[in-house]
Amino acid sequence: MHFPFPKPIHGQIARVYSQTSNQTQTSLLSIPAELRNEIYQYILVDDAPVVIADKGNISVIKASGFAGNAAILQTCRQIYHEAIGVLYGQNVFRFNYGILIDCYDFHTIIVNPVETCYKWTQHIGSSLSKLRTVAINLATPNIPADVSGHSPWDDFDSYSSKDMKILPLLDIFWNGVACNLSVRFERSGNPVRPQFDVELLTKVLYELGKMDTLNLKIARRLIWSVRVAPNGKEGTICFLSTSRKVDVRRQFLLSEKTQQYELPPSQPGFLDLPVNIIKFINRLAPSSHEVTYNFYTGVTHRYGFGMLDVNLETRGMALVDFHRNSCVIIILGSDTCLSSEAMFSGLDRRVAQYFDRLTDRLTDRRRLQHCTPISAAQMYKIAPTIVLQFQTDKPLSQAKVRINARDLLRATCVFPAYTTIIVRVCGLDETQDHTTRLGEIRKHVLVLMEHSLGTALTVRGPMVEVELNHDCLPARVTSWRNRGFLSDIRNHDKTVEIVDIAWVQDMVRARTWRPERHMNGFVSYGMPEGWDEETRYSLIKCLKNLCS
Repeated sequence: MHFPFPKPIHGQIARVYSQTSNQTQTSLLSIPAELRNEIYQYILVDDAPVVIADKGNISVIKASGFAGNAAILQTCRQIYHEAIGVLYGQNVFRFNYGILIDCYDFHTIIVNPVETCYKWTQHIGSSLSKLRTVAINLATPNIPADVSGHSPWDDFDSYSSKDMKILPLLDIFWNGVACNLSVRFERSGNPVRPQFDVELLTKVLYELGKMDTLNLKIARRLIWSVRVAPNGKEGTICFLSTSRKVDVRRQFLLSEKTQQYELPPSQPGFLDLPVNIIKFINRLAPSSHEVTYNFYTGVTHRYGFGMLDVNLETRGMALVDFHRNSCVIIILGSDTCLSSEAMFSGLDRRVAQYFDRLTDRLTDRRRLQHCTPISAAQMYKIAPTIVLQFQTDKPLSQAKVRINARDLLRATCVFPAYTTIIVRVCGLDETQDHTTRLGEIRKHVLVLMEHSLGTALTVRGPMVEVELNHDCLPARVTSWRNRGFLSDIRNHDKTVEIVDIAWVQDMVRARTWRPERHMNGFVSYGMPEGWDEETRYSLIKCLKNLCS
């Protein structure tokens, strides 16, 4: 049995009315209408609900288990119009959950009773005005056994825990045809999942659909979805928008005071704004924002930028503009005889932590989205300003700064070549700054190391230390040469060489600086190999990777 029923052909109707040769023969149309209605009820009304099943094909929606016989509807037009109201008006039509298994990939197809009901009402056409009772059965369907390790039980549990889309049922009420229709949720047969409350779900349909207490019918053309929680206590109305990036939603709740569904007062937040407006605010908010990371004192100034501390969503949208519009300053200090012995330890630990997080697969990658100069340099190629701050109680003309080149280059390996380096010497009454670029430091040290490498080829395990002056130019080279045959024998000769700075500068200017063929300049996804070794070979390898 299918719904709707085909209407009789006009020729057949004419033949029925033309059979008047035997006036004594009694026909169904000749008996009183009250008796005909009793006949219609006897033939077309079933004591049990008529189950409408969807087999996954949109064109085939069948009634299963119907005890009546709908063939009488095809007798003639008059009987059709008289009996169709009995069929749809006095039967209860039930829609159940269904589980289908795709034979090709064993995918679970869940047949939603709400969607089946809406499709079926579209099929019955004008008979919808005669429909009176519809039951949406939320009982758990007969779920097949696991197939090839795939559990349909898990799929149904996940599906039934989501909010239910009820806009198709509301449309049935709002179209003005099914004025006397009653739609209810029920539990029949198998147990109902504990998250469903059939009474409150029925109440939602009655108030929002039939009574239209929230006046949604007027705004129907602006609504693309209405969802209700399985417990029936709350739901969401999703509105259309001119921008695809904007998702406008309103919640409705069951009031504990009035026991009616209401729209709570709208309190739009920052995230309710259109995405393009949020991004525009993000670009304007951190304008000329200066953040200072003082690794010497452990204090960070002006770091608390509000939008970065709201949640992960706002942080993800504001992070790029924050880095691009902010001026980041890193202060590395030392007050021990104008030496940089412990100056780089704090920054060096932060660099090591960054690479440890990248290599740890169990670490949530969202934790890397922090507003640090290291993440800014690695993700967005944004260079900070690094201040090497020395304290002295002598006149600045007598102050001699000694910077360990290896420690400086190791601690700054994550930053691009155009990073600004400021050597700040603070005396009793004055402060003097010397400014250079990190790339220039790398070039001078690399030229010096490559030149001295030729004189150390016969030396086993050469180690070297380069000292920089206040201009961050090489001033002294200290090398150790291991003459022993065993690695654990520390028999070193120490040689100190004074560097000809003018010669090094001429070599740097005369050289054509291009990225290494297989190293791609600054781009690096891990700690450069060799920093843990003190040999000249490893230092040269790292500098070739970082110079461009």
